[in-house]
Amino acid sequence: MKHDYFSVMPRAARLLLAVVLALVMPAQTWAKDVRMFMTDLMLVGGADWSTVSAQINYYQERGYKVIDYDLNKGCGNGTDYIYLLYKPADWNDGQDHSYIAGLAIKTSTDYPDSFYDDMTEQTYFLVPYAGGSRFTGTKGNLNSGTRGTLLHLYYTKDAIMRRALTQIYFDSSATDALSSDGAAVDLNTGAGGAYIYLHYNWDRYTGIRPGVGYDLETYSSPDHTLYLANDDFAYGTLATPTDIVIREGAKVAFIDACINEGSVNSGRNVICAGDATITIQGFCSIFGGGPNDPAIRVLPDHKLTLTANPGFEGTLYAYSGIDEFGVGKAAGIGAGYMSNCGDIEILGGDIQALGGQGAAAIGGTENRSCGSIYIGPGITRVLASFSEDSPNAIGAGRYGFGGEFTYAPTLNLDVSDTYWALNPIDPDGIGTPLEDKAEGPVYDLQGRRIDKIAQPGIYIKGGKKILVK
Repeated sequence: MKHDYFSVMPRAARLLLAVVLALVMPAQTWAKDVRMFMTDLMLVGGADWSTVSAQINYYQERGYKVIDYDLNKGCGNGTDYIYLLYKPADWNDGQDHSYIAGLAIKTSTDYPDSFYDDMTEQTYFLVPYAGGSRFTGTKGNLNSGTRGTLLHLYYTKDAIMRRALTQIYFDSSATDALSSDGAAVDLNTGAGGAYIYLHYNWDRYTGIRPGVGYDLETYSSPDHTLYLANDDFAYGTLATPTDIVIREGAKVAFIDACINEGSVNSGRNVICAGDATITIQGFCSIFGGGPNDPAIRVLPDHKLTLTANPGFEGTLYAYSGIDEFGVGKAAGIGAGYMSNCGDIEILGGDIQALGGQGAAAIGGTENRSCGSIYIGPGITRVLASFSEDSPNAIGAGRYGFGGEFTYAPTLNLDVSDTYWALNPIDPDGIGTPLEDKAEGPVYDLQGRRIDKIAQPGIYIKGGKKILVK
């Protein structure tokens, strides 16, 4: 008696797998939300269920998903079990993929060609196959073990109108099914089994990954990591302790974003996994998730570029993480505690950073190296506040060493005991006035200015964190 693939699994496992399949094979709009596309296909077949099951398990361990539908359904005992598997890839994984763009089916009286070119000069390849000797001997015949017509499935990764498959499913409806010469093809043609038709959905794929917007207020992840690729942007207040990792070479934006606000010892921060550009738009605040975490971590041998969209206000508060006593040891932008830092350049916006004990506000931390730092002429202001035991507000931390700190000649550097401020030089010779740091305004951790501290907590006053008990 033939087995349904999932009937031999424990009921709890079947329910779990059903949920997983529902997530990976929804309707066509799913690709826009999760950006999953198919990169590879595999047919598995054979007369012996144990052989087929072992092959399915083998490919599942390598990232393939199985479509729970026997393509010889209803053909009776002695025929081959046949299942189609696919490998999905997230468009947000930072990798370049070639995606399945279309499918075709061919009938023949002999062994099929390994590939062919259609009338539009797109190349179609025979879907790979594995399993029993009868199935592999007929090169993945979809009617293997029956007296039905020889049918073979092909795929193409060419696409005149760039597109990629998001879903494949089988049912008994011929409407909009995969066809040959204009007629829908029953995958049991001549085999006497159930009517089986193949359907697939696709979504546009330009070859250039579009930017994806993430509403941080609704974002959550089991592994607490959000990966931002090129042209992505994030906005809103982050509701969960989450690392935000900016992929190698990516240009991303934070738009009115508040990250890790109010989080103490969450151990999360923004991490530049390689060279990265962050554009600030609106008011944004980023806090290191713990006392060893900067707001934005710049890894050694890489460079962070901070800027703002021309014509838009761009303000960033970037504060070193602190513990429950209000103490932190990381830079605001640059290095975590006892870690090295790469290069930093600030080309635009109003950037206000705060460092922890022994660390610069922008740059390195205690006993560790720091890359070069450059502040360009397009800024509105850069204000770097640092602790008493740090020798620099911008540059290397205490007992640290690093590259050169330079800034554009059109900027004015104002150095005090607690902060370094750079402002564009007024053409009339009058510098931009700074707020009185000793008696400056008070902000909460969401960056909101408050008139009176009404309850215990952590606040920002005079550009420095204070703990009110």
